[in-house]
Amino acid sequence: MKFYAFIAALTFFYLCPAQSFIEAYEATRHLEPYDHLNGTYNDEFATLTGNANEWSKIMGVFYEFDDIRFAKMGIEGSTLLFDEWKNEGVLFVGNKRYKVANINFHIPQEQFMSQIEGDSTFIYDFRGVDGIAVNDRMFKQLFDNQEGRARVFEVVYEDREFAILKAYSLGFVEASPNPMLNRSRNKIKRNHQFFINDKNGLSAVRLKKSTVLGLFSEKDRQQVEAIAKKYNLSFKRENDVQKMLMLVKSQKS
Repeated sequence: MKFYAFIAALTFFYLCPAQSFIEAYEATRHLEPYDHLNGTYNDEFATLTGNANEWSKIMGVFYEFDDIRFAKMGIEGSTLLFDEWKNEGVLFVGNKRYKVANINFHIPQEQFMSQIEGDSTFIYDFRGVDGIAVNDRMFKQLFDNQEGRARVFEVVYEDREFAILKAYSLGFVEASPNPMLNRSRNKIKRNHQFFINDKNGLSAVRLKKSTVLGLFSEKDRQQVEAIAKKYNLSFKRENDVQKMLMLVKSQKS
C-alpha cells in the first residue's frame, strides 16, 4: 500500500502545471539560472532581445511545485541523481558551450533541471542540445527503439565504433520490522543499467569480460586482455573498463 502511495505522490509531481519562459519572467523578473551562464547576453534579457535562435535550442520551461517531503512520508532517498544542486554543468549546443553553476538530473522524468527559488525548478529542453556534462560526466539523449522513446544516457566510453552507456532508474525498498535487515524506513534506491550502442543499435548488457571483448576483433581482444592484466583492471568495474578502453584507444592512435 505504501508503494502505491509513493507512486501516486510521484504522479502528482509530474502533473504539476508549468509556466512558459515569458510567463515566468513576467511573474518573477528573475532569470536564475541564466545569471550563471557564460557567453550569453544576460544584460539583454531585460528587453528579451539577443540571439534568440541560440537560446531557443536550450530553452525549457519553469516548473513550480510543492516538493515531496520524503522524510515526512517515512521515505529516505531522492529522485535526483546528484546529492546536491551545486554542480558544474556545461550544455553543448553546436560549437558553443553554456555553463551553469547549479544543475541536477531528475531520474524518473529523465530531465536536467536547475533550482531557482524555493521549490521552483527550471527544466532544460534537450532538443537541439548535443550533450550535457555535469561534473565532467557526459550525458546524451538517444532514441531507444525497444522503449519507443528518447532516453538520457550517461556516456561511460565512446568512439567511432561503439559507445558504452548507462541509464538510471529508481527502485523502492519497503521498510521491514526485522532488525536484522536494518530497514526501519522506506527507501528510494538508485539503479542503473549498462547499454552498448553500435552498428546493431542500442542493447542492454551486463558489464563483464565477454561483453567488453565482444566489442573487438580477435586480434584486438588479445590487446585488451593484455592491458587489463598489465594494469590490474577489472572487466566488471565501470571505472576500470573506462581506463582500459582509453588505453586501447591511445595505443591505436
